[in-house]
Amino acid sequence: MKDELSINLTKDEALVLFDFLARFNETDHTDIFEDQAEQKSL
Repeated sequence: MKDELSINLTKDEALVLFDFLARFNETDHTDIFEDQAEQKSL
């Protein structure tokens, strides 16, 4: 069994997601993660 996930997004949705993740990674959010692996995955 593969541990893969596919998400189909429109171009607009992909742009919004990319922008959100870029801004999310620019700030420190260590207080919202329960595990270091969660933080590393984002």
